[in-house]
Amino acid sequence: MVRVRERRAADLAPLVEVLREQQPLTGYPQTGVELTEDFICRDHELVALVAELDGRVVGHVSVQEAARVHHDATGTTLAAWERGHGRPADELGVISALFVAGSVRGQGIGTLLLDTAAAWCRSRGLGPCLDIVPNRTRALAMYRARGWVTVAEVETWWMQPGSPLVHVMVLPT
Repeated sequence: MVRVRERRAADLAPLVEVLREQQPLTGYPQTGVELTEDFICRDHELVALVAELDGRVVGHVSVQEAARVHHDATGTTLAAWERGHGRPADELGVISALFVAGSVRGQGIGTLLLDTAAAWCRSRGLGPCLDIVPNRTRALAMYRARGWVTVAEVETWWMQPGSPLVHVMVLPT
């Protein structure tokens, strides 16, 4: 049975292995990113959750403060999230660092983590937000199936110039 709980310090080393193992399968994160604890532990985290299966950590997601996350130089991402929810940045939570082990793909664990993070946001009065590159078609389809909508497409600092635009998404109430 899968259990979702808050991340602990002891989870970081196994999570780095999960992140590295799934990257060739999913392309997340894009190449050139160091797959370390620093990628998993995000600045301005409000909560970080893991999925455990039979006592083994098999997935991760975090929620960050939207007002303190910098996705593009012009503030387009944050403005789109604010418009999408009709709320200021301090009332939004950004879902990030969502990944699952390749060995459990297709078992609903990513969906469980996404839904748990979104419910966590809502229980604290925060509008759930995220961004995703369009070539992550499987993840994008999951988000859309769960009710997420694209409110903008933007260039970001973390993508190569000329890359496809990133989908800026919200989960409407």
